[in-house]
Order: sequence, then structure tokens, then C-alpha cells
Amino acid sequence: MLLVVLGVCCGSAAGFDIVKDGRASAVVLTPDPCDPIVLDAANCLNKYVQEIAGVRLEVIPESQAGEVHGNIIALGATRLAARAGVNVADVSFDGYIHRVKDNIFFIVGPDENISSKVADSANPVLHNLYLSAHDENRWARLECRRGTLSGVIGFLHDYGGIRWFLPTPMGEKVPKSATIRVPDDLSRKAEPPFACAFAQNIGAQSPLGGRLWGYAPGFYWAAANSFRLPLSCLFLGGHSWVVQVRIFSGSAEALFKTHPEYFAMRDGKRLLGQPHNPMLCTSNPGVVDMLTQTLQQLFDQGWDMVQYNQSDGYRRCECPNCDAMDGYRTYESGKFTEPCERLFIPLKEIAERCFRSHPNKKILAMIYGPTKLPSAKVLKFPSNVVFQICHTEPEDFDRWRGRGDLFGAWLYWFGAYQAPGVSVKYTPRAAAENIALFHKHGVRVLYWGMGSSGENWGNEGPVYYVIGQLMRDPSLDYRQILHEYHTGVYGDAADTMREYFDCLYDRIDRYYLAQVGSSLAQIEEVGSAEAFFTSVYPPQALERLQGLLDSARGLAKDERAKMWYALTADQFQYIKTTANVFHAYREYKKAPTQDLSLRLRARLDERNEYLDRLMAYGRDKSFVENWYPGYAGITRYARYGSKGRSKLGVPFTEFPGTP
Repeated sequence: MLLVVLGVCCGSAAGFDIVKDGRASAVVLTPDPCDPIVLDAANCLNKYVQEIAGVRLEVIPESQAGEVHGNIIALGATRLAARAGVNVADVSFDGYIHRVKDNIFFIVGPDENISSKVADSANPVLHNLYLSAHDENRWARLECRRGTLSGVIGFLHDYGGIRWFLPTPMGEKVPKSATIRVPDDLSRKAEPPFACAFAQNIGAQSPLGGRLWGYAPGFYWAAANSFRLPLSCLFLGGHSWVVQVRIFSGSAEALFKTHPEYFAMRDGKRLLGQPHNPMLCTSNPGVVDMLTQTLQQLFDQGWDMVQYNQSDGYRRCECPNCDAMDGYRTYESGKFTEPCERLFIPLKEIAERCFRSHPNKKILAMIYGPTKLPSAKVLKFPSNVVFQICHTEPEDFDRWRGRGDLFGAWLYWFGAYQAPGVSVKYTPRAAAENIALFHKHGVRVLYWGMGSSGENWGNEGPVYYVIGQLMRDPSLDYRQILHEYHTGVYGDAADTMREYFDCLYDRIDRYYLAQVGSSLAQIEEVGSAEAFFTSVYPPQALERLQGLLDSARGLAKDERAKMWYALTADQFQYIKTTANVFHAYREYKKAPTQDLSLRLRARLDERNEYLDRLMAYGRDKSFVENWYPGYAGITRYARYGSKGRSKLGVPFTEFPGTP
């Protein structure tokens, strides 16, 4: 989707007037009856036109079009659009058409509540999926094609000059103008280069941790920055076997009682293992039947695409039939030497059977762990199989070139479980390189899995904005996007803040991503929060970053820039105080003297004072709603980290004592 930024159109140039000299010059026409999806688009249009020009546009149903004698903005699939030949049948995903014809400006795209197609079922698991799909407070409700809203956002971006930098009311930059117009010969079709993008807490939830649908600013930020799900795709957390077992038998325990032969053999015995993460015997025809039937049930329920993958931490079945299928035995440190044919061969059979029963449905198969190496026996999968690649280094794409449709990428860029915790985990440079790589290889779905994100908008906000804009147009220069962000958010302090972010992201690039890889495939190389904070933020780096923030403080002139500067400076204190504790603790461990013990205690006190201030912000709901996106995330994990590598133990949980 190539976007040309034209800003606010005003002055005497010829054009189609929407607002002229502070007076409404057009009315908004909606289909009659009007779908709620189109009504959302109309509300969005009116909200921002009023913010730009101070006037509201009248919204009327199409049945009253004969009473209109001036300009019309026709939203959605109106009869006027059909008569004018404005057809969105061939517009992909949630793209849109802008077209001016005579006195009508058409903004129209494919609109569909995909979740409404998901049917109920007596099966308890399918019933819960139905409830999730139809519950407006669940992320599954995001599964809508909102092409007309995309068209409204595109109009506001291109001709209203609006930018959605951060997902709060104060995170939007809305220029003021008495006139809003578009070219009177406007005719444009825009299609997104990526079908959908999902990241928990960035696009699917509001900055307060509440769900997106009750919070318009987060909703519009997500729409403007390409975080949306206009697909009927059932994502199952990356691992479908446990869900399929529960659909088939209620639970892994129940299935093991009736069919222990369905489970993997280890040391000559069939084992239940972890019921929430079952390992199956894929050479058993009954297992293939079960996996096929449960996918067919999900297709029957109304899903067009269903994610499929073996259980996490896959352990092979050691029965003779499985071991006869390949030379795959295990892997160490992510190194794979043999294709895992015992997973590929059954997938081919499952897909062939599903294609016969549901030829228009798709299986989204994960390339993950043991399936990293392509099959040597299955050279071509049925056309109903598309792949979601989890290993996203360039060599991984080269390895799979021509072997399947790499429809999606499962990404590990964020997540509070990683060593950085709720500090900065990714950079604009790495995001730009990878999004260009994905676009080159035809990836259309970007899915940030594995936990939360969006906990540190003060320091990761530029990364999210770069990702969002590049998903709209991968040809953009990320440095220009950053310039727009710095200027739009920090005002007169933009140049110094750019220096700050350049220094910050350079540290992440050189001392974190250089070790783990931009796909975080070698994340074990930075094995703990202590290793991360002490290597990325040595004392001299902290001093440099703090100095730049101190220099920027007096440069931010207007209240908005001051407040966003304050968020960045405040969340840097989390980074600084956490790193200082680790540095003091390392010194103490080398020489546990009383002086070093007192220094460690002082560093812990500084961090706890910061955390107490952070927790106190929550008492002011208005402040958090306007100026502290991601507050729920950072407060959840800041004190002791999350799970895994970010978990903070001694000395954060227990002081080591004074000698």
C-alpha cells in the first residue's frame, strides 16, 4: 500500500471540498441499513473532522440521498457506489478505494464481521471458541474486515495530516485547518502489503490493559498502524495438538485411558506426559484420523484457516514405526541435522483429506523446532497448506524457497519473559530489515507470539510506530519515519531525543541483537536479566543516556512534548535503576565487603523509590489514560520481572546480607 503524505489540503486549489472556511461542505452517506462496521467508520470520520476543522458532518442513510444537493461522502457498499462502478470485490484483505465522481467522494472497502460466521457447538471446546469469537471483549472479536474504516484512516492520514504516534488521546497529532479537501480527480485503490498483524497489548489491547473495543484511541492507533486481523484464522497459540485432543476426547487424560497407543513411546512405554502439552505417536493411523477429524470440525464451525503444529518442546515417539520414518532423533542447542518426516508425512495425509472435504479451507502449519528443516520426502504439500515460519533468519527463507507458501511469520521480538523484561527489546533498524525480508518472501501475516508487549512505550514507542508504518508501506525509509515520530512527539526537543534514541538502540543492536540474532533465534546467548543489563547498560552508557535526557528536558516547550518526554525519562529510570542494582550486586559478589553491601542496599532503595512512584501513578486514571500507555504491563512485571529469563531473584527478592 503506497501512501503519499499530502498533509492538509487547503487554499484556493481546485478540489472536492469536505469543509471550507470552517463550514461543512459535504454530508456523509451510509448504506441503509447500515452495518455497525461502517457506522464505526462514520464515527471515526466525524470525530477527526471535528478535531481538524471544528465542525461535524451530517450523517444520513442512503434512502435520504435525494434530499442532498451538495457534496456527498459515500461510505461503504452503498447503492451509489454500485451504480458508479466502485467495486471492492477484487480488493484484498482490508484495502480500500478512494474515488471522486461528480459530487460524490466514495470511501469504500471490504467490510465483514468474520467472527459472526463461527457457529456454536455442543462440543465444550468448540463452544468456548464460539463464545470467544462472539464476545466483544475478547481479541477474537478483532477478526473483522474493516476496509471502509481503513479508507477513512487513509483519508485522514493523507489529506487531514493526522498521525497516530501513541495509543492515547494525547498520542495523536491532529493539525488544525478551516478547509479540508481532496483532489476532484482522485481515483485510488490501496491494498495492504500484509494481511494482518497481531501483537498482544500493542494492537489488540488498549494502553490500560483493557480490551481494545472499549477504547477508541487504542482502536484508531491500531487501525492506523496496521495492527489488525481481517482474516478468519484460528490461532491456537502456536500449538494445536492439545486443543485437538480436547475436542476429540475432552482431555489428554481421558484419551490416554481409552487410547494409550496414541501417545508417544519413551523407553519402551507409552506415556501421558504433560496433559496440557501431549506428545503423540504420528505413525498411528488413529492419531492421523483424530487430527484430521478435529481440523474438519473447526472448518465446519466456520473458520477459514486453522493453525496446526505439534506440541511445544517436541519429544519424538520412540516406537519402531515412528523411528522407521526418518533419522530424526533429537536436537541440541537448536541444531537440526535430519528432517522430522514423522511430522511432515502425516501433515501431507491430513491436508489431502481436509482438501477433499473442505477444498476452500486452509491449514496454517507452523515451521517450528523439529520442522525447521524442509522434508526430504514430501517435496510438495497440497495447496490447502500454507506455512507460518518461526525461524526468520535469511537462511531460513532460502531453505524453504519453493517448498511452500510462507504465508505467515511467528515473531519473538517482544515479550516480558525475555531477558530485557519490560525494558527495550527491539530496534527500528532490525524491524525495518526484517519487514523488508518478509515482504520480499511473500509473508502476509505477522504474529508476535509468546506473551505481552507494549510495556515501555516511552522507549519502545518509536519501534512500534516504525513497524506500523512499514507494514503500510515497506518501501519507506525507517529513518524518515523516526524523524516524523521524534518531531511529532517531542517538538523542539526532537533533535536531542533523536540522539538519545540513537544511542539507546545502538546499545540494543550491538550488545543484544548481535548476540541473539534479529529473529531472537539464539536467545539463549543472553541467558539472564543480569547478563543483559550489565552488558547493554554499563555505567558509562547509562551516564551518556541520562545526559542526553537531561539536555532534552529544557528543550520541550509545549505541554504535550513535555509530558511525552516525561514518559520516556520516567521509563528510562526503570532501565537505569535495574542496571545499577545488577552492577552493584556483581561487585558485591566479587568482594562481599560491608561497603559494597551498603552500596547495593542504596541501589536497591533507589529502585524501590522509583517503583513506588510508578505504582502511585495508577491513582490518577486520567493521567494514565492520556499519558501512560502500557501502564498495566509495566506495573505487572517491573518489580520482579516475568517468567523465564526476565525473572528477578536475589538481590531483588532477598537481600544477600551484610558481612
